[in-house]
Amino acid sequence: MLVGTPPSDQGVLAVGAVHTVAARHGRAALGVVQLLVGKQVSLALPEALSLAAEGLPIPVSEEVLREVMDFVTRRYRGYLLDSGFRYDMVDAVLAERGYDPYLACCTLRDFVPWVQREDWPELLDTYARCVRITRDQETVYAPEARHLMEPASRALYEAYRAAAQRVNPESSIDQLFQALEELKPFIRRFFEPERRILEFGEGIGGPGAVRVWHCW
Repeated sequence: MLVGTPPSDQGVLAVGAVHTVAARHGRAALGVVQLLVGKQVSLALPEALSLAAEGLPIPVSEEVLREVMDFVTRRYRGYLLDSGFRYDMVDAVLAERGYDPYLACCTLRDFVPWVQREDWPELLDTYARCVRITRDQETVYAPEARHLMEPASRALYEAYRAAAQRVNPESSIDQLFQALEELKPFIRRFFEPERRILEFGEGIGGPGAVRVWHCW
């Protein structure tokens, strides 16, 4: 039903019919995610929707499939919020794992103990500091170790490389935050008060590299 009569087709219906079809779409979307979560079935919904479309007598465009996926995700978001999960946690998890409702639910459940920890604000700030200094950079540069001249920079880079070998898009949230915990002392050393980030851009550090110098 979701693929055969996508939400965008409701505009051609009478007002009463639109409400009826919208309600059916909502129930169908919730039914799908509740079934997958309840039965503990990991399924990539975009691929499943594409397979469903192949069985229809009319062609279904990629735009329609994206629209249906967005519709399911919005309904799932509401379901998770009603279940008591924090909105920021829900949005963060769905942004990365909304394609698989059961995986997203497992990730959220594992996320909860981390945000309840006393040291969660410090751990979050440690990561956020790295994000903030590169947020205005439109280009993502590959790290080049030969440009890292300062000991704290080299130590952080080596710690990052070790962590990157253990963390990938399929890793659990426990694995992700455990790796971040291991990186925390290296990151905080990099941002110690007596140090200053002087510039981004061309120069000794290479394109886009952070040039950090001792200022004492």
